[in-house]
Amino acid sequence: MSCSKIETMISSYLDNELPKEEEAFLFTHISSCPECREEFKKQNLINHKIQSRQIEVPPELDSRIFDTLKGRKSPAVLPSAGRPVLSYLNYFLSAVIVMLIIFSIVQLTQNANYQTQLRNVETQIEKQNKLINSLILNPNDEEKAPNLIKPIIIKSTRL
Repeated sequence: MSCSKIETMISSYLDNELPKEEEAFLFTHISSCPECREEFKKQNLINHKIQSRQIEVPPELDSRIFDTLKGRKSPAVLPSAGRPVLSYLNYFLSAVIVMLIIFSIVQLTQNANYQTQLRNVETQIEKQNKLINSLILNPNDEEKAPNLIKPIIIKSTRL
């Protein structure tokens, strides 16, 4: 049998869980294997130190603790599905974040469309400004603005 199996048997023995039939096999192996003998000494020492530090608690302590716990309300309200409300809150917040991201992307694409439309309007305004400037400088040139009304030139005569 391997030494790792013996270590498990040592632990079971010290916890009083090893069957009596296997105890003889355990001690036979420990007497012939120095590594397992050292492991037995270590575990036995640890077990002894733990038991020596245990304190005796009053028997009514258990009932007092359980009575106190029965009187308290549960800190997390559990819906019918059995999950805490906080986990549903995480799902809700995740959905809100995804919606905000989608809204931001839509707004950015609309902004790009508005910028394109603004550039087109600016180009049209520049063309109209050039046409107005050319008409102001040369009002008799009908070829540039055939659909415009001819400017009325009023000549005043002084008496």
